[in-house]
Amino acid sequence: MITLRRVSLTLILSLICLGAARSQTFTTNKVYVFGVGDSMRDSTVYLTTIQQIDSAHLQKHTGFLLDRPDFANQLSLYFFKTEGDKTRLPIIYFFKDERKAVKNQMRVRKRYLDEGMLVKQIEPSEFQFAPVLSVTIGESLPDKHSAVQDDDDE
Repeated sequence: MITLRRVSLTLILSLICLGAARSQTFTTNKVYVFGVGDSMRDSTVYLTTIQQIDSAHLQKHTGFLLDRPDFANQLSLYFFKTEGDKTRLPIIYFFKDERKAVKNQMRVRKRYLDEGMLVKQIEPSEFQFAPVLSVTIGESLPDKHSAVQDDDDE
C-alpha cells in the first residue's frame, strides 16, 4: 500500500514538473511574417505582404517560430480555396525586426524575378495570417482523394 502511494505521488509530481518545464520552453513575442507560394509546375510565385503577428510562439533557446506549420497551413488553404491548388508550396519567413523583414522580402522578390518568375503580390484584403489561437481547429486541406468518387460507393 505504501509503495502504491509512493508510485502515485511520484507520478503526480513528475507530471506537474513536466507541465512546468513544458510551459517554459517558448515565449510569446511580436514577429513580422510574410509568405511565398511557390510551385514547380508554374512560373508564377505569390508573395504576401509583411504582417505583424503580436502573439507568435518562439522557441526559447533557438528563436524558432513554433507557429510556422500553422501559418503554412493557412497559406496552403488560401491557395486551395482561391486557385484550387493543393500542390503550391507555402514558405514562411519571420523576423523580430520589421526592417529586416522588408529587406528580406525585397531580396526574395528579386531572386524570383531574376529567375524569370512572375511574382504576384497577395494584398492584405485577400489574405491575412490569423494568430494561431484564432484559427479554426480542424480546418485543413482536403485529402487528395476526397474529390474522387469511387464507383464502388454507388
